[in-house]
Amino acid sequence: MKPAIAMAIDIDIPFLRMIRMISGAGFETIALSSSKEYSEYPKASGRDRIRIVIEENGLEIDSIHAPYQLDISSLDESERKKAVRECEICIDAASELGIKIMVVHPGYGDADEGKMDRMVDMVLKSMDLLSRHALDRGVKLAVENLEARSRVLLERILESLPEDHIGLCYDTGHENEIGESFQILQKFGHRLFTTHIHDNFGIQDDHLLPYEGNIDWDRFVVLLRQIRYSGNLLLEVKMDSSQFKEHKVFLREAKKRADKLRSMTG
Repeated sequence: MKPAIAMAIDIDIPFLRMIRMISGAGFETIALSSSKEYSEYPKASGRDRIRIVIEENGLEIDSIHAPYQLDISSLDESERKKAVRECEICIDAASELGIKIMVVHPGYGDADEGKMDRMVDMVLKSMDLLSRHALDRGVKLAVENLEARSRVLLERILESLPEDHIGLCYDTGHENEIGESFQILQKFGHRLFTTHIHDNFGIQDDHLLPYEGNIDWDRFVVLLRQIRYSGNLLLEVKMDSSQFKEHKVFLREAKKRADKLRSMTG
């Protein structure tokens, strides 16, 4: 288990410079963010650049986040197919770069029960295709918990599809934002592949550093110990709302707080 950080900190900072700043802060593991334009992973030249800079800085890649602008549960078949194709491209890039996990959003749900039932059918269809595509390439799929309406989609995926290569990416901030305390982690912790660790005050998705909001981190660590989680402690934090406004200071604080959580896991 290592402290890790996603490349979503500040996309106004060029990719190569951010990699070097992260390495300079002491992190050894990163995750590629959902912005394909930022890392340029769909391009062969982009993948070559990623490979070189990762090796130069002695880093590992925990996971890659699939684009989520399109919805794999969409009732618009054209949009759903485009979303699946975007995910397949991401899986292919992960395989080539030796990344073992791709994080994917299950969709965003709908208040209409009739639509929701059909969205469940669509997301299972999409995930079945992606599961086979990923399995052939040695990549696992980690489905991320989002807002309350998407929970049904998440649960149906994890209850219906194979647990050896389809699991959970647990996002601490998203569950806190909807007023729940680790319910998804308690239910599906045995399927946990990776994390998106960040804090907020239960109002909006701030992506603060741990201990900048009101999440009960002691309880989080207890649950990680109970499920014997051995993956990385991956932060998905951003500077926008943080009290730390200088990049080096922010990254130093991120590493210090990730190290604290790591030490608490025993």
